[in-house]
Order: sequence, then structure tokens, then C-alpha cells
Amino acid sequence: GKTIEAGLIWTELRARYEARRLLVVCPAMLREKWCLELRARFGMRADIMNTSQLLKYLKQNKYETPEGYAVVCSLQGLRPTPNNVEEKKGNKNRKELARFLDEQSDNDPIIDMVIIDEAHYLRNPATQTAKLGQLLRGVSEYFILLSATPINLRSLDLFHLLKLVDQDSFDDKEIFPEVLAANQPLQQARELSLNKTKSSKEIFEKLSLAMSHRFFNKSRILKGLLESRLTDKDLENDAERIKLAEKIGKINLLRHAVTRTRHREVKEWRVLRETVKKFIKLDPDGPESLFYNAVTNTIREYAEERNISSGFLLAGPQRQISSCMYAAAIAWSNKPDDSKKIIKEQLYEDFGRGEDTDIEKLSPLIEKLTTIVLPSFDINELRIHDSKYNKFRETLVVHLTDNPNEKIIVFSFFRNTLHYLSERLSEDGIKSTILMGGMSTTKQDIIDE
Repeated sequence: GKTIEAGLIWTELRARYEARRLLVVCPAMLREKWCLELRARFGMRADIMNTSQLLKYLKQNKYETPEGYAVVCSLQGLRPTPNNVEEKKGNKNRKELARFLDEQSDNDPIIDMVIIDEAHYLRNPATQTAKLGQLLRGVSEYFILLSATPINLRSLDLFHLLKLVDQDSFDDKEIFPEVLAANQPLQQARELSLNKTKSSKEIFEKLSLAMSHRFFNKSRILKGLLESRLTDKDLENDAERIKLAEKIGKINLLRHAVTRTRHREVKEWRVLRETVKKFIKLDPDGPESLFYNAVTNTIREYAEERNISSGFLLAGPQRQISSCMYAAAIAWSNKPDDSKKIIKEQLYEDFGRGEDTDIEKLSPLIEKLTTIVLPSFDINELRIHDSKYNKFRETLVVHLTDNPNEKIIVFSFFRNTLHYLSERLSEDGIKSTILMGGMSTTKQDIIDE
């Protein structure tokens, strides 16, 4: 949905204003997907570029860019490095790009449109990722932020994203909560108007409440709606309800900056999902409970020694061992550097802070887990007594027995879990294929296979 929507906006800009230079910035794992989607759906050539390649490209005359061309880069690869970070080659290129973008901010835009996918990563203005967003905003004519997870954001996070889109309209964070509060009755009235079971009285009560706010008491559209006196009989017509919802939407204070499509608003070809949660209770005296508690207590001790929030540090390792204890233990013992990277990425995912966390501060933590916790356990016991895998296998076997021609997709936060599951499933006679970023085979080839 959002990829196609952004592509349609770009197509319109090309038709209206001969826009040429499109930059897509997304998490590294989504770069190939963007190239494929732009080519397949819009007939556009798209190239993946690193920092130095992008810098060289942006220094060229914009009108040398061929029509129907896009550049795709990763958020992680472009974000500026903090000033106190050592100038390695990659960091040097990122700093040079940041300097160039900053210098160009007072000139005519050098990029026609920037699309940032998974834009919720820019929600914290103190991070280097948000700094990248600010730099790109300063050199672009049009700026699109895409996210499928806005519902998880706090109002202040939403404010920072809106400020990137339209700095003039969203320059005062103190007044923003009042904007949201004023909008709320309108949002509710719009939803009521699309619900056939709701009466005109309920809808107009919300509209009257909105009219009482100082932001709306002079709104002619809202006044006109209240004076229209639509009845329940009028609203028996679906078209009338949709028309009313559209009129209400036009009054929304955020309408020029935000468009939101919810699953429940898409009526055609809706997928019906039934969620079945499986809770696996650990044996309190078994190796899994003992391992989980040992890891947790060790991290808390480490946090207390260094006066760090234990909740902040626990997020990564606990997520790993909740995914798969055996895979986490193997990763910590065999590839401590990979584990540091995984924990850092998880901190970024959970708190928006991982990117600014000095990875070397995580080294003693991983070392403590490998030298204090792991020697106290027989890792193979975690494999033998993997209660989560046993329940997983049992569920798979029942489902595949009843539905032998169906395929199943299994998601995991961690690569080590994927490799472990593939190995165990193979031992149990269930074929599987791994699909993740950074593989030698392209994602589309694996999907086709």
C-alpha cells in the first residue's frame, strides 16, 4: 500500500513539474524491495547507492538525471556519525555527506522528492537518524514519510515527524497536544459516520463538541455540516455516509500533512485473520528457567555496577533468549561481535537510542554473559529441553497433517533463531527455506523458488 501510494505521488510530480531526482531512504533490508517495486509497478530504474556514491550523484546537475530514475539508500548507511566518533573511512564519507547537505540547505532544492520508509525511526530528534531526516528535508522540494506503525507513537513523537514534513505549521510543541485534543471529536465523528449502526444524533453530538473548541468555532464547513440536519433516513444511503465522512475529514487540522488508511477501511479482498496464542510454561526447576534467570540477574548486576538503567540493557538479551535460548547461547559464545550488534540494533528498535550507544560499552556485558553464565550451563540441555520448539513442532505437524498442501511462514527477530529452526525442522523431516537480508541469493529468487 504505502509503496504504491508514494510511487503514485512521484508519478504525479513528474507529470506536473518534470520532477527528476527521487531519493528513497529505508532500512537496509528493504532496499532491494524498493528497487523491485519501482521497476515492476512504475517502470522505473532504481539503483542502490552507498554514501560516497550518493554524494557524487548529488553533486551533479539535477537535470543530468535521466527521467524515470531513482536512487535507494539505507538509513543506517547515510545517518551522520557523532562528532566524537573516530573518522574511519565509512564515517568520513557520512560526515562529508552531512556537511554537503547542510551547506546546500540555503540553495534551491537539489532533490525533487525524498521518501523515507519506516519513518518512525526518526521520531526521536536527538538521534543521528533524525538528524539525517532534518538534513534531507533542507535540500528537498517534497518530503514523504511512510510508516505502518504510527499507532505506537506518543504525541510528541508524532509532533517531531510532522515538523519534518511541515516546519512552518508544526513549530510549537507546546500547543500540539491542544491540536490533538481539538481533533479528537472530529476523528470520532468521522468514524461514527462510516459505521452503519450509529445514528445521526451520535455523529452531530461529536461535531457540536468540536465546534465548541476555539480552533473550530469559526469553521464555515463545520457550521454548514451542523446546519445540514442530516437524518437517520439520509444516512441509510452508504454514499451519503461516505460523503459526510469526507467533509468531516476536510476539517481535520492535520489533513494537509497526514493521510492514514486503516485496514478496517479497506472493504475489498479483506483477509480474515484468527489469532491463536500459545503460552508455553517453563518448568521452574528446568534448565530454561534457570538460564533465563541467570542471564537476567547477571545483566541487572552489570547495570547496577555501572549505574545504567537495567530495563534499557535487558531489552536486547531478554528478547534474544525469549526467541530461542539455545540460539542465543550459541551466538554469545561463538560470535560475541555479532551479539553486540544484535543487542545494539534491538536497543534502537525498542528505545530509539541504540544508534547512539557506544558499542564498546556492550563488550563487557557480552563478556560477562559468556564467562559467568554460559560455563554454568550445558548448552545442549537447552536444545534438548526446548519447550518452545516442542510446542512449535507439535502445532506444525497437526496443521500440515490436516492441510498437506499449505505453506507456512515463520517470522523471527533474530537470524540465529532462523538457522536453528531450519536445522531442527530438517531433522524432523520438515522442509524449509530461509529468507533474510544480506544473503547471496536475491530475495525475489528465494520467493520464486
